[in-house]
Amino acid sequence: VAQPQEKTGLLPLHLACRSQLSTQIIQALIKSDPVTSITPSKYGETPLPSLIHGFEKGDIHNNFGDTRVTSETEQWQKIELILRAIHGLSLDHPNISQSNIFRPLHVVAALGETGCPHQVLVLALRMHFEDSSQKDEDGRYPLHLAC
Repeated sequence: VAQPQEKTGLLPLHLACRSQLSTQIIQALIKSDPVTSITPSKYGETPLPSLIHGFEKGDIHNNFGDTRVTSETEQWQKIELILRAIHGLSLDHPNISQSNIFRPLHVVAALGETGCPHQVLVLALRMHFEDSSQKDEDGRYPLHLAC
């Protein structure tokens, strides 16, 4: 189980997301403890906004002195890892279908404005626009879940 930094409550997953570490590192952290994908820091920030915060800065200087420029595709892969973990943990969430079918746009919409940064919704629409007209197993479009 990952231990948060005492002062900020940031978990290793938060730090990896902010520092734009590789997709493989983020995947390993999520695999070791999926609950960290929804665990807020002391300030209420979950890893998803941490990932966006790091990406918005453009050139990211991580704690290892590397400079990384993350492509939109690589960024989406990281977001999707977190969304898959959230989906797996949230099968009892009223807005997430009880199916094992993962629909990224539906998960983003179900998280709503408070649980998902606007930039993730924009990117999800760009990457999975065709899903905007797809219903989940309960007959709901992403728009239904967002309301």
